[in-house]
Amino acid sequence: MDLKTLYKIRTSLETRRYYLSSSMATTGEVWKLLRRWDKGSNAVREIMLHEFLSQCTNATASELEAYFGDCGSLFLARLTAWLRLTYMVGTCLDSQLKAISIFLSAASGYDVMSY
Repeated sequence: MDLKTLYKIRTSLETRRYYLSSSMATTGEVWKLLRRWDKGSNAVREIMLHEFLSQCTNATASELEAYFGDCGSLFLARLTAWLRLTYMVGTCLDSQLKAISIFLSAASGYDVMSY
């Protein structure tokens, strides 16, 4: 690889890490997100799920925890509960599985799921 390509990759990663760490900085914002999830319809949850997929694809466990303010396990619990309730109907099944795979494929995903 040449230097220009390496610089682009590094800049892209730094921008992504900054965006992930600053996007939900406060615990209050995370609780608002979780409350919105809890009160939302399937359509609201689907929109939230697509936002999560667009922002956190290929994120590491530490990036997920920074994004969720150390409450990533709470979102994962809600996501798996929703999957369990709706998998027979097929509501957003592919998006649900992709979101769960983000948690599972995180480098140290066990830390996120062990709470």
